[in-house]
Amino acid sequence: MTSEDLRLWLPVIIAVYLIIILLWGIYRKARPMMVKGEVDKAFLKKWYWILIVNKAFRILLMITTFIILNFTYFPDFYGKLYPIHSLDRLDINMLGFAILLMSLSWMVITQLHLSRKIERCKKQNLDSIPTIKEVFRFEENFLLSILIMISGVFVSISSLFALTITLLGIIIYLFYYISTYYKVG
Repeated sequence: MTSEDLRLWLPVIIAVYLIIILLWGIYRKARPMMVKGEVDKAFLKKWYWILIVNKAFRILLMITTFIILNFTYFPDFYGKLYPIHSLDRLDINMLGFAILLMSLSWMVITQLHLSRKIERCKKQNLDSIPTIKEVFRFEENFLLSILIMISGVFVSISSLFALTITLLGIIIYLFYYISTYYKVG
């Protein structure tokens, strides 16, 4: 995929991402879900970290959108984001685009699974309400799809600024994962 093709398709992909995130947010506010499970300190800690990581990833998503828009519409300014010209090759660009499509599919599937689970629970009895662990698994998969998308943008348009954003996303996710699932001490 050439740079011209990327300039055409990257804004479309990021627009689809943003629309899905926006629509999913509207859907979740309109149809709140109930979960079963004890609300203890462990749950509150996980919930606290999910909220922080979610906000951080939304900021990273906005910065990634900024990078894509600069790459597409302001190539002169994009040059100030330190592009890595040696990585601007057809095979690497195709790999990055494939990563973007995979992460988009992953995000849609994750959202559809959670929506289906919520709808099934509303039609059946309360015993089938998703557990807190199930909801967290879906939320983590959603955040992971955003991280993979950010990585796909770096592979596609290869700049040091995009690499920094990708590494920052990986560090945030690893920090969340370690602080949530491993006990220190």
